[in-house]
Amino acid sequence: MPPTTIRPATALAARQLGRSFIGIEISEPFCDLARARIVAAAAESAAKELEE
Repeated sequence: MPPTTIRPATALAARQLGRSFIGIEISEPFCDLARARIVAAAAESAAKELEE
């Protein structure tokens, strides 16, 4: 398990594989940042899928 969620790579890989993901982050500001990165990356991924 990754020690932090600040980098969304694990969450995005799980999403691409149709799997669930639970992220753990002790710091609320970092949690907010990680959430924003995951949402932005997911939106970008969805936009690319629509282009194909």
